[in-house]
Amino acid sequence: MWLKVLLEQIRELKIKKRKNLVKIEKTNDIAGFIKLSTRQKELVTQGWNKLLELDINTPEGPVRGLTIFFDAFYKAFFERNPAGKRLFDQPGMAAQGRALIKMLSMIVKSLDNPADLQKTIHTLGGRHEIYGVTAVDYIEFSNAMCDTLESVLGKTVCTPEMRDAWFKVMTELSVMMQSAGRILRSECCLSKTA
Repeated sequence: MWLKVLLEQIRELKIKKRKNLVKIEKTNDIAGFIKLSTRQKELVTQGWNKLLELDINTPEGPVRGLTIFFDAFYKAFFERNPAGKRLFDQPGMAAQGRALIKMLSMIVKSLDNPADLQKTIHTLGGRHEIYGVTAVDYIEFSNAMCDTLESVLGKTVCTPEMRDAWFKVMTELSVMMQSAGRILRSECCLSKTA
C-alpha cells in the first residue's frame, strides 16, 4: 500500500527551481504542498496535541509522552531499518530527539499554511541527501512514525483515520525532501562540471 501511495505522489509532483530555492508544486493543489482535507488536518493536530498532553506513569515516576514517543519511535525505526543506524550519532540521540520534536511541531503548525515549510523542506532535503538518506529510509521513517503514534497513543486515540492522515503527511514530506535532495545533487554536479 505505502509503495503505491508513494509512487502516486511522485507522479503528481512537479518541481520548479527559482532563485536557488526549490518550490515543489503538487498538481491541482493551489498551496503547492501537503494537500489535506480539513478532517485530516484536525486528526494530525489532535494526535500531536495528545502527545504533548500525555504523561505516562512508570516505576521511575511520570514520563512525558514526547519522551516515550521519541524513544519508541527510534526503536521502531531501527528495528524496521537496521541500516538506518548509520545516519545517527548514537551519543547525540537526545539532540536528535529535540530536533525531531521541533520539526514535527513546525509541520503541525504549518498545516494551514504549508508554504511556511518551503525553505525548511528544501534545507532538510538537501541535508538528508548529503547524509545519504535513501528512499527506503524515508519509507521506514514514515511507517515507524505511524506505528509509534498508534503504540503510544493507543488505537482508541490513534484511529486508522488518524494514522492515515499522519501517513499522508509523512510520505508527502518524504517525497518533497527527496525531490529537493535530487535538485541539490544535480546543482552540485552541474556546478562541478561548469
